[in-house]
Amino acid sequence: MAAVGKLYSVPGQTTVLRAAVAGVELAEPDSCFESADGFNLTEDAAIARYIASVVPNSGLPGDTVEGTALVDQYVHFAEMEIQASLQFIYMSLNGYIPYNKAGQLRGFNTLEAILLTRAYLIDERLTRGDIAVASVVFLSVSCTLDALLRNRYLNVLRHLDLVIDQPALKDVFGQPTFVEKAEKKEKEPGQPAHAGS
Repeated sequence: MAAVGKLYSVPGQTTVLRAAVAGVELAEPDSCFESADGFNLTEDAAIARYIASVVPNSGLPGDTVEGTALVDQYVHFAEMEIQASLQFIYMSLNGYIPYNKAGQLRGFNTLEAILLTRAYLIDERLTRGDIAVASVVFLSVSCTLDALLRNRYLNVLRHLDLVIDQPALKDVFGQPTFVEKAEKKEKEPGQPAHAGS
């Protein structure tokens, strides 16, 4: 299959993980997409949706209107309930804001309950929603979802393994690095390096 375009991104960015299954040529270092016919896009969700939509019979965008809506639901769930919290935790661990990971755990509790009775999020087949969720879980296990917490989210981890073991995603994801104990820094919030410039 010919590549639908070229994705310019940094390693580990969620767009890279979502695009890999569609056979997109990957390049570095900027964050944008250029289709084979010269159409350009920025922003993770827009790029992932476009790529999933132009690859014939991928099933990634969903097979029905309802399936597409469910895929979007899980993409946004991953971004807003887990990834947004992960960003706040990262900022707090680096002293930019006070530490609090309750929001991320609420997202993981919801995801654990959903995955209790199914392998994939929608219709027992890999979708863009599964890739979006797995990409933020992949990042979370390396810094916030430590050994103690991972014992509470066995279905989430099973889903992560299922997604990252897909032949088209294996090399892109690689193997996760699991943090043993999440770091918690108790220092005053600082100013970002670029503040005031």
